Amino acid sequence: EIAANDKFKDKTLLISGKLESIEAGFTDKPELVLSANVDYGMSNPRATLADSDLDKAKSLKKGQSIKMQCVGNSEVAGTPILKDCKIQ
Repeated sequence: EIAANDKFKDKTLLISGKLESIEAGFTDKPELVLSANVDYGMSNPRATLADSDLDKAKSLKKGQSIKMQCVGNSEVAGTPILKDCKIQ
């Protein structure tokens, strides 16, 4: 976790993957869960959208491919957390 935070936290990242689910986050804003497709003790990455992209969540569908520009936020219990994501 320390090494991952040092490498990715507060850095701009280009992320691509498939949507596993779209959930209501802690503040009821959409939270996108991406498929990890690996089993190395890592959970599916979770991404919150930038305020400018919140309305775009309504048109997203489970299983679709997605590309986003995000900011690395943290890692919690093996789950990468991304924030301020903008759909490309």
